[in-house]
Amino acid sequence: MNGYIEVIRDSFLWFPLAALLFTTPYIFYNFHKYGSVWSFRILVVYSFILYLMTVYFLVILPLPSRDAVAHMTGRTMNLDPCGVIRDFLKELPAHGVLHNPALWQFGFNILMVVPFGMYLRYWFGCSLPRTFLWSLGLSMFFELTQLSGLYGLYPRPYRLFDVDDLISNTLGGCLGWLITGPILGILPARCQVDAASYRSGQHVSPLRRLSALFVDALVMAVLSFWSLGWWPEM
Repeated sequence: MNGYIEVIRDSFLWFPLAALLFTTPYIFYNFHKYGSVWSFRILVVYSFILYLMTVYFLVILPLPSRDAVAHMTGRTMNLDPCGVIRDFLKELPAHGVLHNPALWQFGFNILMVVPFGMYLRYWFGCSLPRTFLWSLGLSMFFELTQLSGLYGLYPRPYRLFDVDDLISNTLGGCLGWLITGPILGILPARCQVDAASYRSGQHVSPLRRLSALFVDALVMAVLSFWSLGWWPEM
């Protein structure tokens, strides 16, 4: 549990950098499409980015050394969908049901993708079949990241490609979609947020003026640099 808390803490520490890289193009996109940057939209989008960062960090961290990975000899894949049941039964005599590590691991993998299904239904308007496919795709991305040894950074996988994780993650996304149903009436609908953004965009804010000034200055700087060779002739 302490390891999970440390990884979540790391994701919060790295989030300001990711937000900094994302903010400028996102502001331009919103001004171009809606004419404004609506605060509730920012809350939803940035919380979604933070969530994805946290889940990704939970998948890859902590990073071992290359030498330690090179000396690993265990299996790299589990393609048996009943493996979690066997692990549960194996740990049952020693830990019982409530304290069974296999059960807790399976439940954590479900819980990890529940917010993903909630975002898909509420903000992106996905149906249950589409949520199933997106959740499966996200889980497959995580498992292939592990199977590839973090995209070739390590000589072999340092975590197991597990089909049970595909099942539990996909179930978690679908469960999140189902949970979101009762709270849709509480949160503002996506169309309402868009309408509020358009209304706010009818007034040209100082931030919008500064953004336009920045874009104009950037374009002029690029054109001036590009035409440096024939600028005197002009």
